[in-house]
Amino acid sequence: MVFSKGCHAEVLQWSASRRCQVMRDELLNETMFRDMAHARSAIRAWAADYNEQRPHSALGCQTPKAFAEHLLTATDSRAASHENSAHLSVAPPAPIGVSTQRAPVPAG
Repeated sequence: MVFSKGCHAEVLQWSASRRCQVMRDELLNETMFRDMAHARSAIRAWAADYNEQRPHSALGCQTPKAFAEHLLTATDSRAASHENSAHLSVAPPAPIGVSTQRAPVPAG
């Protein structure tokens, strides 16, 4: 599969859509999460495997991490390494003042 520079947005949209589909099929549909900490941990482990261990045919059989290491930014400098990038939470914490306690659900 060959992509031109003009369809970069479509490639990103396709790859994000594909990643979501694979995550849903391999993780979300197959895992019963015990709590948010378990969900965060499982998703983080799945994402690390997907990005760092699995070669992708659309990236010339490279892992996304290896592919990204060779990308240049718009200023012709190397893209930031993973270690220099900010780590985002899988799910943001509840805003201040919002209770994280579960409300009891009446039977029936």
